[in-house]
Amino acid sequence: MVSYQIQKHTTIVVADSYFHFSRFYDAAEQIKNHNFSYFQMNYSFNQTGRIINGFYGPFFAYLMGGLLLLVKNWFNFQIITTFLISLISSVGMYLCSKKVTNNTIISTLVGIIYMSQVKLWSSGSTFTSISSMLVPFVLLCGIRMVTNHEKTINWIQLALIMGIVSQIHVLSIVLFIILLLPFFISGLVKAKSKSRMWLDLLFAVLITFLLTANIWFSLCYAKLGENLFNPISTSMTGGAISLRRFTILTIVVYLIQLVYVIIHWKNVF
Repeated sequence: MVSYQIQKHTTIVVADSYFHFSRFYDAAEQIKNHNFSYFQMNYSFNQTGRIINGFYGPFFAYLMGGLLLLVKNWFNFQIITTFLISLISSVGMYLCSKKVTNNTIISTLVGIIYMSQVKLWSSGSTFTSISSMLVPFVLLCGIRMVTNHEKTINWIQLALIMGIVSQIHVLSIVLFIILLLPFFISGLVKAKSKSRMWLDLLFAVLITFLLTANIWFSLCYAKLGENLFNPISTSMTGGAISLRRFTILTIVVYLIQLVYVIIHWKNVF
């Protein structure tokens, strides 16, 4: 998946690359010069001091900035991060499939197929790839909810995963909560101790808030005390997901899944 880029020795910088590479560069320069500014962008974004990393995965930005310093240039950085994102994605989906099918061959194929779908990072550095990388690990919590009726929620596991998600991509935590809702409802119906499930969920939420206190503090601080918090207004509808963005194959797969769920309603729920 990265061989074509290695052969051409080319760094692909399009779409979101400018935005994310700029904030990673800022974090790298902060580390290099020991001049840390949690909120302001003092080295990138034309040195405007804009608030970016403070709201957009701050710890992940410093992690990527540190990696950039180690590998020296953007080409090495893109190759290594593309490889790691693809590898983590495939391993996560392999583990999910093993939980459901316990078939090594099928699980391996599912992992490979899924890995091929998160290669957007190398062709545009979009954080869709990062969210896709994290989906399987969130799904593992969901699968546990519907398969383990004794202890439906491991609150340490759920809190750690959601905490990591928040430090990487704040919007993803909202999407993943929506993703887990059907699993939670189904698990709650079948749980042997509903009170314990609610208690474990409460523990997970509290620990997640503690692990992500820097995110919520930053948002509240800027929203309540910073007059320049919203320097521009923009419509996001142009980049939102719509039916025209789905391929025929994707729609067919969704329809097959829907038909399967309807036919096997009792087995699924």
